Amino acid sequence: MIALHPEETTDKHDKYLIAEFEKLDAQSQGILDVANFKTCLIKANLNLNLNEVVRIARYIEKTSKGQIDYCKFSKKVKNNFKSSLTF
Repeated sequence: MIALHPEETTDKHDKYLIAEFEKLDAQSQGILDVANFKTCLIKANLNLNLNEVVRIARYIEKTSKGQIDYCKFSKKVKNNFKSSLTF
C-alpha cells in the first residue's frame, strides 16, 4: 500500500507506539523505565535491531529518576520524521 500522505503513516505508527507504551505504564504517568521502553520499541516492529534499541535507550533524555517520557519521545520522533520529508 502506498501512503498518499506520509504523515498518515506516521500518525498510525505514533498511535500504535503510544498504545504499546501505555500498556506497560502501570501508573498512567506517561513515563516508563528503560527496560519497558526497550521492550516497547522491540514489539513495535520499527525495523530496529537490538543494538539500535539499546543506543536509543542509552542516549534519550531521561527524568531525574532515570525514566523515559514516552510522549516526549514520540513527539520528537514524529517531528524528526516530518522534517526529514522536506526537501
